[in-house]
Amino acid sequence: MSNSGIIGPRQTFTGTTAGGVNTLTDAQVLKSGNLWPTAPDAPTSVSATVSGSGALAVAFTAPSYVGSTAITAYRVTASTGQTATGSSSPITVSGLTSGDTVTCTVAAQNAVGFGPESSASSGVLIPSAQNYTTSGAYLFTIPAGVSAVSIAAIGAGGGGYGNSSTAGSGGGGGAFAYVNNLSVTAGQQITVVLNQAGLGGINPTAGGAAIVEYGGVAVCKANGGGAASANSGGAGGTVQTGSGGAGGAGGPRGGNYGGGGNGGGGGGGAGGKTSAGGTGADAGQSNPPYNNATHGSASGGSGGFGGGTSGYTGGGVAFETTNIAQTSMYSQPNMPSVASTFHSGSPDHYGGGGGGAYHTGGAPKNGQGGAVQIKWGGATY
Repeated sequence: MSNSGIIGPRQTFTGTTAGGVNTLTDAQVLKSGNLWPTAPDAPTSVSATVSGSGALAVAFTAPSYVGSTAITAYRVTASTGQTATGSSSPITVSGLTSGDTVTCTVAAQNAVGFGPESSASSGVLIPSAQNYTTSGAYLFTIPAGVSAVSIAAIGAGGGGYGNSSTAGSGGGGGAFAYVNNLSVTAGQQITVVLNQAGLGGINPTAGGAAIVEYGGVAVCKANGGGAASANSGGAGGTVQTGSGGAGGAGGPRGGNYGGGGNGGGGGGGAGGKTSAGGTGADAGQSNPPYNNATHGSASGGSGGFGGGTSGYTGGGVAFETTNIAQTSMYSQPNMPSVASTFHSGSPDHYGGGGGGAYHTGGAPKNGQGGAVQIKWGGATY
């Protein structure tokens, strides 16, 4: 094919290459035969969904026209300026700010370069969360534009039994309750009440409930773990309102811990999303590894680990700070092969029962405090 050369020198086309300055008609013919170097068309059907804290998963359909060479990558651009690249749908863009409403576009790239941006996705509100982790009463005002929230509550752990000269059993773990997509009205208030954790001692106390009310009605309530007695562990807390898992029972004290007298029972673990917390260890074994504590099932949101013998506090559960849009509870990873090396409950975990006093003068443990989290922007448990 030849070119009449309205601008520039006359060119001859071999059927595989195009050179020089060409007429519009020739360019169209070459493009239709994928001989003219062109970028891809824009992707279509772009949508965005929440995918973790400050992140959106962006799905799209590849363009029907890929350009003169194959597509090598796609670029997602958020309306707030963040970008991400990938080889196929979906692509996750991160670094977004909680509370922002974000749209996304997608462009395809080949050897020529990036093609045009797609139409923007619908706007998505990046999830936000409010945590309450200290005993007391609180009022949460529902933000503007929010019509649904998800709530999780963890009851406080019960106190362990004993004193410096008397071994005892472990307190029960608090329950974990939750409710998803509760319909609310912006500007109204949600009431949060966190009762105190159980105190350890000869007269230990039970852990208090975590209660969330909306419109004067309890919408989520997790009861705290029971107090231990001299020989029996405290009962695990129960879910009173909402879904979730019960707390684990505290372990009983045992006779002849390691040949040194009575051993303290471990505290019960806090409840998990779909399973009870682990039970505290029975301190009655006379030889190592003294390890018969259990942990909540790992499937579907595990409960906290039970505390080990020698009076260790049960494992609590924690709010994730890096991924509030996912299931936001996880077990404290403190169950080594020898229970006597169990850690006490971490300070950022909640609901574990207090361990009982152990045989060489160790004091009983207080239960871990309860907690409440309120999330919005489409996040659920």
